[in-house]
Amino acid sequence: MQPKTRRSVRAFAACSSVTAVCAFAGAAPARPGDVYGPYRTRGQIILPATVRDFTPARQGWHADFGKFATTGVGRYVHVAADILSSDNTPAFNSTGFKVRTSWIDSGLRNIIPTRSYVGAHTGDIAGATYPVSGNTVTSAATFDQWFRTLAGVNSATSTSTVLTRDAAGTYVFDGTFD
Repeated sequence: MQPKTRRSVRAFAACSSVTAVCAFAGAAPARPGDVYGPYRTRGQIILPATVRDFTPARQGWHADFGKFATTGVGRYVHVAADILSSDNTPAFNSTGFKVRTSWIDSGLRNIIPTRSYVGAHTGDIAGATYPVSGNTVTSAATFDQWFRTLAGVNSATSTSTVLTRDAAGTYVFDGTFD
């Protein structure tokens, strides 16, 4: 039996589909006229997901898995575009740029790089990337396969993860991934 793992919803912030949920973690109770009030106080959030299983590149299948970035091990940004594609899936932007220094907020927590729709706040410290693409993915075509089920490339299954509100008002995953 797998041990239970307790993780704050903030750990999922890198996933764009979960980012909206993160904004509600630890939020104050609903205020009059607050359209998000019902979401801030509910006991659980259920995140539906599609999990795709790919065969590693070393076995002759998907080129993006088992791939080593040309600029080395590290954290990469700007692989996905800032907007979704026409079919509401992440769109390809680049093969990724390795983070040289992290973007951090006034509490010294990692944050995403500033974007046209997410400005810097007082106390934020700008990070930087190396100027050369890291080739963390092979191409736009292979990146698109991550978000589409394609015979001979991957298989899909549907699942969900339940986040439960704790006493501090933070939504957490409390279970196992198996």
